[in-house]
Amino acid sequence: LSQDQTHQINGEYLDVQGSVTLSRRLRWWIRSFGPDVEVIEPEALRDEFSNEAKRLLETYRAGPA
Repeated sequence: LSQDQTHQINGEYLDVQGSVTLSRRLRWWIRSFGPDVEVIEPEALRDEFSNEAKRLLETYRAGPA
């Protein structure tokens, strides 16, 4: 992920931290984990993923197009 990446096992979770550029590639990488990832920081990126998840939920609740 980055040169200064660190990780720590926290119960059943793996916490990963590192300095990265907020890019399309990073977003793609995060999305590749599906529901098995949670963005903690930065808050703006967390909000972005939260809003995206809400939009997906609305799409699937509405049923097939």
